[in-house]
Amino acid sequence: MEMNFYHSIFWFLTGIVSYRIASRLFGLVLSINLFTDTVLAILGMVRYVDKNMGSMLEAKYDIMREDEALKKNLDQRRIVDRALLDGWRQLTIDGIKKSCPRSIRSIYRFNTWNEAMLFLDKHLTKGK
Repeated sequence: MEMNFYHSIFWFLTGIVSYRIASRLFGLVLSINLFTDTVLAILGMVRYVDKNMGSMLEAKYDIMREDEALKKNLDQRRIVDRALLDGWRQLTIDGIKKSCPRSIRSIYRFNTWNEAMLFLDKHLTKGK
């Protein structure tokens, strides 16, 4: 009788520990999925913004080509705008990476704009 009591206590405590481990793993998986969906949505938005910024810059260059005074500085302006756009892209990727919890940051294996866009494309094609 006494042995059954200790046996029952052992299995009860084992169940509690197993439940805690399983629930934490399940919670971690849910967190990873939530953060991945969020990162993909953010990357999709910044790609959209980047595309529109490129269109706006081209419209600006069209206007500059029509004005002789502005036309002289067009090449220099393109270089400056390209550097600003590249800087914005890198700051955006750095911000996304830093906003993720350290425990799951290594899942997102991109550090540059091009790597992030490949990551986005891979997950978008996988989801279709």
